[in-house]
Amino acid sequence: RRFNSSPYDTINLTPLIDALFFLLIIFMITAPLLEYTIEVDPPEMNADPLPKDAADNQNLKTINLTKDGHVIFDGNTITQDECIMKLMPFRANPDFKVFLRADKELSYGKVIAFLAKIHGNGFKNVSLVTTEEAEQ
Repeated sequence: RRFNSSPYDTINLTPLIDALFFLLIIFMITAPLLEYTIEVDPPEMNADPLPKDAADNQNLKTINLTKDGHVIFDGNTITQDECIMKLMPFRANPDFKVFLRADKELSYGKVIAFLAKIHGNGFKNVSLVTTEEAEQ
């Protein structure tokens, strides 16, 4: 007797693909939110608010400076020079903006020195991020 086994026995991949798409969607939703979970307390000041699409905008990058002076770019702690190297591909874009979120505990001199370094490397549209000043 012969056993009738089909040469087309396969594993159903639909549940696996569904699970992968679900994980991809969760990652896409949470990734932009991770940048603003870094503990940086900007100084208070009256200024224009950040654009609402700041997290999704391809013409804008946010650099975080912690109170210890660490540079956090795209969720990674890197040196100032590494940060500038990661920004270089965007330098030719005239619409590209850099937002610098520095902790208010960080010395003014360090913030301005890094701001000058960014500006000196050809990035003309650099802004400091502050929090809205409380009404008194």
